[in-house]
Amino acid sequence: MARVPLLDQADLSDDYAYLLGDERGDINLYRSMANHPAGLKSYMKHGTVLWEEGGFADRERELVVLGVIRALESRYEWNIHAPLAHGEGVEGDLIRAVGREAFDDIDDPRDRAFAEYGHAFARRAVTDGIHDALESEVGTETVAGVALLAGHYVAVTHIGFAFELPLEADAFIGWEPEDAAL
Repeated sequence: MARVPLLDQADLSDDYAYLLGDERGDINLYRSMANHPAGLKSYMKHGTVLWEEGGFADRERELVVLGVIRALESRYEWNIHAPLAHGEGVEGDLIRAVGREAFDDIDDPRDRAFAEYGHAFARRAVTDGIHDALESEVGTETVAGVALLAGHYVAVTHIGFAFELPLEADAFIGWEPEDAAL
């Protein structure tokens, strides 16, 4: 059971009700954050900018997010983002490699750079080599966007832990989910 109420659209004032109720508003993260509607609104705006203007493709965004989530062992976020990543074109084998924290098994240097950077960021372990690998693929501006995105998901993950958010699904799909679970 979550530590805070999981609100529905009807629980919010007319000024904030639009924040819940669409396909995104049904997840427990947003429902928990709705206890502070102005904060949820700000969070959503911030996340949207990072998603849309970070300087990377949706697929690459999800590799960063998966790296962060795996490093912090958030089953809640993994259950959301592994299928989302697959929907953005991240292959099952690549998702499973991140799930195993086996970045050396990722053949594509660009994919590896995104996933490994997110993972290292969450563990406060970004080395010169990890930074340089990503920067050589995307440049400094995009590295800054990746760091902002990774920081955002560190915070999201910790909110989920603090509120003890229950999974939306019946069960955890596992760190190495079968393609059918994606």
